[in-house]
Parts: sequence; structure tokens; C-alpha cells
Amino acid sequence: MPQATQSGARDWTLRRARRHSADAHEHLTLSRPVPAAAAELTALAEMISHRDH
Repeated sequence: MPQATQSGARDWTLRRARRHSADAHEHLTLSRPVPAAAAELTALAEMISHRDH
């Protein structure tokens, strides 16, 4: 049975999510937060965006 072709939506969504994450990190860096707060926010963003479910 031939595989169905994909629309590319998943790849587009993953690229968009990576762009949003990079933009957020850039804004965080520009705001010059206390290092511990920046580390906590970065860890939280990583946990949310890389969960398995």
C-alpha cells in the first residue's frame, strides 16, 4: 500500500516553533535579566517545548 503524501504542515509548524523560541530567547537576552531568572525561564521554555506528549 503506498504511503500518503504529507502536506508539510508538521514541518512548517516545527520551523515556526523554533523561530518563536529563538525570537523569545533574543528578547530575553536583550532585556538583560538576572542570570538565575534567565536560566529558569530558559529551562521552563525548553521543558514545555520538548515534552513527549
